[in-house]
Amino acid sequence: MQRYLTGRGITDLERTVLVGGHLVDLLFTDAGENTAVLKDPGPRPSTDPTRYLRLLHARSDLLTNLPSRGHGA
Repeated sequence: MQRYLTGRGITDLERTVLVGGHLVDLLFTDAGENTAVLKDPGPRPSTDPTRYLRLLHARSDLLTNLPSRGHGA
């Protein structure tokens, strides 16, 4: 992901950073706006996939409308 973004001229990025008190895998800035990225490693074998996906979506919802004027996850 980082290689892809830098290849498109986005150089203002950070890995493993707190955004609004929540840990995100990648944060990058383009055209003055931030975008937080959550990697999806998939559920562990003992985890219910439906619950896992629901929690991942809930986690991404926490990243929208933050004062950083970003796009969220």
